[in-house]
Amino acid sequence: MSGADIQSLEPEVALEEFIEVQENNVNQETIYQERLAFRRLMKVCENYDQMKEVDEDDIHKFVNRMRDRGIRDPTISKYLTHLRNLYKFHMNRRNIQINPVAIATQEMSLEDSPDERRHIKFDEMKSFVHKQKHPLHHCVVLLFLKTGIRNGELCNLDLRDLNIDNKRFKSEYDVEPRS
Repeated sequence: MSGADIQSLEPEVALEEFIEVQENNVNQETIYQERLAFRRLMKVCENYDQMKEVDEDDIHKFVNRMRDRGIRDPTISKYLTHLRNLYKFHMNRRNIQINPVAIATQEMSLEDSPDERRHIKFDEMKSFVHKQKHPLHHCVVLLFLKTGIRNGELCNLDLRDLNIDNKRFKSEYDVEPRS
């Protein structure tokens, strides 16, 4: 599209043009997330026929709507990154003149840090543990709860991490514990 076609940049056409150009450079999950972010923005701007009609206020409405739906700031931040890239792409092609996402995100602060820990009541956790029917699942859940071990640490455990002073165990598994 040329600068003369600024008036006719329909939202779905704009999205597909952006995706078509980058399709070989990003994975399908990213493309899915870009489409999802754009369609959610368009729901906020449902009366708009043109991409250029979206302004900073619409981006703020979008963020507030996402928060109202329980979507957390790190996810909203990812959506905004996809939308900012889409608008930047069309600015570079001179299809639009401003990037409302870039303008709006300069004014707002989104928390990029991981979500705060959830506090779960003892009875709820006890119920969750008892719902684990498979012995391995039960063991893993208890290991998480009683030791505070993280996912990656649990995945990397092996026999060298055990320090069992049991002769039968040592004779069956010829492994020296890590120091």
